[in-house]
Amino acid sequence: MWAATMIRHILRNETYTGIWYYGKTKMIDDGKKRNPKPKCGFGKQVNRARDEWVGVPVPMIIDNETYKRAIGRITLNAEQADRSVKHQYLMGRRLRCMKCNYTYKGKTRHNNHYYYCGGTEQRPVRLCDAPPFRGKDVDRVVWDWLVVLIKNPRAMMSGLQDSQDGAVQENRTLLNRLAMLERQIRDQDTQLGKVLDLYLSGDFGRDMLTERKVRLENNFASLRKEYEETLAMVEKVTLTDSQMSEIQDFCDSIRDRIDTASFEEKRQLLEMFDVRGKLTVENNEKVVYVSCLLEPQPVSLVLTSHSSNTGAIVMPRCACPSTAPSP
Repeated sequence: MWAATMIRHILRNETYTGIWYYGKTKMIDDGKKRNPKPKCGFGKQVNRARDEWVGVPVPMIIDNETYKRAIGRITLNAEQADRSVKHQYLMGRRLRCMKCNYTYKGKTRHNNHYYYCGGTEQRPVRLCDAPPFRGKDVDRVVWDWLVVLIKNPRAMMSGLQDSQDGAVQENRTLLNRLAMLERQIRDQDTQLGKVLDLYLSGDFGRDMLTERKVRLENNFASLRKEYEETLAMVEKVTLTDSQMSEIQDFCDSIRDRIDTASFEEKRQLLEMFDVRGKLTVENNEKVVYVSCLLEPQPVSLVLTSHSSNTGAIVMPRCACPSTAPSP
């Protein structure tokens, strides 16, 4: 059955990337009496540390980048999921309180939608006294700000390129290590192929070639493990060419109709640009500080007009009306 749990299991299956791991679990004696299990005995089965797993190369079905993106999407969905919310909040799970750093959550009160600071809900001690923000006002202000950036394609791509170049320079050592691991993996793969050819030719002893093959496979598995870990770190701190191309293509397809974009399309744009916001009150005005890939430094949409670093786009003065009820 193609149930959600089965699909989730398939998406999380690392074997499809070309390595199957043996020894993920082990049996321990915890002193409890149990009915015996086939091949397991009476002990308790627990997970092993990842560095104890034994990697075995298998045919690769998907590339590692695709696998990492799937895992990242699953993780993002889990972080942004709020099953208690019955209405659509454009900035849901993307807002934090400037005062206590708790996440602002969408809630409905008297048929109006608001963002409430999670720190105000802590019991028995209330950790924060930040006020709620009217949902439609926050969403409108942030969306209008993003639309200005998207409607200027030259400035948008310039901002993305600046973001990528800055991340590459900051993480040059990490990228060099990744390139070296790629070369070593190709070399190990070539040597494995040569060992197989020698084995088939019959010119060398089987025991000697088997030992050599096992050693190469272990080295290959170790290199792949380090490569995956390093790649995951690189993808967290840099913007890849494929990601930039994906962002550009989607923005080109929606630019002419961005004023009538659906909620799902708006959310997709927010995720692509990783738009985040922090809410606070300054001088009796409710303020949202926004940042994204194009504007890594938080931008206030309330206090002053702002000249964007990505093409001198003049941002309008925006404020969220202080009409929300007290929590």
